[in-house]
Parts: sequence; C-alpha cells; structure tokens
Amino acid sequence: AFFDRGPKFLHYEPRHLFIGNIEYDHADLYPDIESVSDAFRRVAALVPPEGTLVVNADDPRVADAIRGARAPLVRVSVSDPLADLAAADIRFHPEGTEFLLVEAGQPALRLSSPLHGLHNVSNALGAIALARGLGLTVSEIARSLPRFEGVARRLQVVAECNNIYIVDDFAHHPTAVRSTLQAARARWPERRIWALFEPRSNTAGRRIFQEDYEEAFAFADAVVLAPVFHAKRLASDAILDREAIAERVRGSGKPGFAPNTLAEIPEIMREHARPGDVLILMSSGAFGGLPATLKEELFQREMPTTGATDSPRAAGAVSRGRGF
Repeated sequence: AFFDRGPKFLHYEPRHLFIGNIEYDHADLYPDIESVSDAFRRVAALVPPEGTLVVNADDPRVADAIRGARAPLVRVSVSDPLADLAAADIRFHPEGTEFLLVEAGQPALRLSSPLHGLHNVSNALGAIALARGLGLTVSEIARSLPRFEGVARRLQVVAECNNIYIVDDFAHHPTAVRSTLQAARARWPERRIWALFEPRSNTAGRRIFQEDYEEAFAFADAVVLAPVFHAKRLASDAILDREAIAERVRGSGKPGFAPNTLAEIPEIMREHARPGDVLILMSSGAFGGLPATLKEELFQREMPTTGATDSPRAAGAVSRGRGF
C-alpha cells in the first residue's frame, strides 16, 4: 500500500505464528535479504510467551530470525526426524502425498494429502504443529488433512482441451517456480510439462535472479518466457535476460521460447503443444488473460492423436489426479 510500505504482518499482533521460509522478494521495498530477515525478526518477537512460534527448521534464515523470540518454539522438518514434528517416508503420487508424522521422535500416524510437492508437506507440518498446540489430536488432524484441497491458483487446472491440461499458478519467485514444477512432475509423471512464465512482479523481472530461474526451469520439459511486465521501471542492465534462459533451455535439448509479446504465445502453443501436455501458466497477475485465450485456441483446432512430439515424454493416456 502506498501509505504503508512496511510489512503488514507487524500489524497483526500474532499470538501463534508459523514461519515457513524467508526468501528475498519485493525488491522495490527491501534493498537486500537482511532487510527481509529483519522484518521476520520483528514479527517473531511479537509472539507472547503464552503463544506458540512454529518454525521450519530446514530454513537457516528462519533459525536466525527467531533468535531472541519470547514464545515457546516448535520446530518442524521434512529432513530432520529429531525435530519436534517431522515428516518421514514421504511418498508422492498422482493423487497427492503421503507421509509418516513423527512427533517428538516417535512415529505418530500416517497422513495423506491431495496436495503435491515437498513444500506442501512442510506447510502441512506447520499447520499440524499449530493445531496440536491448540488441542487437536493426531486422529482429528488425520481426518481433516485429506479434505483440504488447496487454494486457488496453486496448480489449479482451469481447462482440459484435447487432452491438454491448462493449469493456473501464482508462482513467480524462482523458489516457487521450482517447487511448482517439481510438484507438477509428481502429479503428472508421464506427461510433458510446459512452463509458461510471466515475470510480472517487481522482483521477478530483475536479473538478480537470472541463475535461479535458469535452475528452476530445468524441471520443465519446455519453457515459454513472456515479456517482463515492469521492464520500463528497470534499467536495461537490471532486466531479466529471457533469451539467455531460453537459449539455455534449448541447449539442453528442450523447446525454449522468449517471445516479444504475449500475443505470440498462443501461436507458439498451437504449433508445439501436443495431446497429453500440461501447460502451467505462472504469473503473479492475470497473465494477460492467457489461460482463457489458450482454452479457446486449443478447443478450436484439431489435435493429432499420434505421432510427433517435441519431447521424449510422449503424450499418453494417464489416470487423472484428484481435483479434476
């Protein structure tokens, strides 16, 4: 908000708080990662001694930010079985995720969730820790967790056209892009994954994340990088080099495109999309209405049922995951 450019969570006066991870973002407001971490230190200090502070023990920045906190700490982890709450024997499948909940070093119960990705296991642990602190039993949590099917714009299938899935996702930070693509691979293991990305936020279009995006897009089978939304606000040498990322994708033997306009993307997909593909549209905004445009475009044309594909991940019939 123009009238309050600081972190809003300092207004909440939280009694119970879960800090999942700390990343550099909102580059128009924070000059560096230290300034972001300082905001989290301040919100952690607000939690009263009679409250609960749940933290992701797998993130070293979170561990640093809670120094000096007054509230009792509950550490959750997807890698350390000795954390207060941990997930062990994590299994991903097209219908969701299963894991063994470990509490105070002891196996508690096997839980299931329709959500995908390791980040959602970490999020679930944070919610479980808060719920346990408020008096819920493990059995009550085990009944409830499978009913939570996520929120809008997180691997949300908005259309299925000619056996092509169009998926809308809010991911824009490189860590979120990587996590989203990894989750998509677990959900659709036999399908070709397209990453269609719009660098829209004030951070996403900056070159500071060049290498991070290159690494994130390695988890896709094909990549389309839309123009930087706020390019006019940035110096030319500070803008994300989309063509360099696309060239790296092509160098790995995968389709990679960096069109000059959003209007070119439907034509790219008309030419290259094949039955069985999953098109994941990632943007912190509306992406120029591209989800609806692609739905209309792909419904209108005849799709080949066999033959050419741009990837060794050939299109094929697979069972649908939960949520279709």
